[in-house]
Amino acid sequence: MSYLSQSRYRVDAVSPTQDIDVLRSRLRTTFLTEAGWDPDRLILAPPRHHPLLGVLECAVTGCSTGVRSRGADLCGSCYRRYQAGDLPFDAFITIASNKPPLRERFCLVTGCPRPSGQRSGLCGSHQANRLKHSEWTVQEWLTRTQPTGYSSFGK
Repeated sequence: MSYLSQSRYRVDAVSPTQDIDVLRSRLRTTFLTEAGWDPDRLILAPPRHHPLLGVLECAVTGCSTGVRSRGADLCGSCYRRYQAGDLPFDAFITIASNKPPLRERFCLVTGCPRPSGQRSGLCGSHQANRLKHSEWTVQEWLTRTQPTGYSSFGK
């Protein structure tokens, strides 16, 4: 017998649509709201300090970058600065990072639900397309090519 068949949470084989309906029926509306679910855009954007889904911030004063693991106190760039210096940790974290704050935002292309991880404000796919016309600014590229949004986040 499989683990699922022995479990009290056993789910019999049903169609994918029924699977989704079962999952939706088990999610509490308050949890979805607290977790940052946007039903219109079908995007989950948990607040930074959510106890289950949030991302811890770097301990350095003025640095809002998230750390990659629960055991870490510093983001990658602050960790590299700390390793290159000779200050004790307690003193290092009191010195402002002077990094521009990163904000989680969506791609500048209208209708594109993908996050912008680029300085350009475009998602990775749109930025790759823009680079084919690297002589144009982002605004020129948006105006001249009038790109459309992608329907998913892709790979």
